[in-house]
Amino acid sequence: KMTAHPSREQVLSQYDKLWQLLGDREIEDLIDLPLMSDVEIRTALDILQSLYAATLCSDQNLFLLCACHMVSLSLRYGNCDASVMGYGFLGMGLGRVFGKYEQAYRFGQLGCSLVEKRGLTTYKARIEFIFGDTVNYWIRHLKTNLDYLYFCWLLL
Repeated sequence: KMTAHPSREQVLSQYDKLWQLLGDREIEDLIDLPLMSDVEIRTALDILQSLYAATLCSDQNLFLLCACHMVSLSLRYGNCDASVMGYGFLGMGLGRVFGKYEQAYRFGQLGCSLVEKRGLTTYKARIEFIFGDTVNYWIRHLKTNLDYLYFCWLLL
């Protein structure tokens, strides 16, 4: 259950659950999660990813809560196209809000890797834009953002 304006405590609770679900696995290991077969969960993730702009503009806690839910669902049920976006959104929040820049980069990179290595291409342009615009530069030189943003410019 989510409210339009979750508290910081609600976000932190879901954030802690996410790390518990991750356990001893490395972030990069999540690329090998099975593909999600549950249609209802895939639909839920598609809906959560579609809330991206609205939550980002209206309530930072709601944005973070959606990101945590998306990743938690992927950890439980496997990866799908919208998981790519969940990892990217979490990357945005980990760096900007929690100061966890290395983990932010690794989650964002996971989203991009799922497109390339597992063929989850529905949100290819969106994850590359998010990674190149808001995550990559925390770890890599700013000029490397162009590697991700170039594809987006081709679509315009």
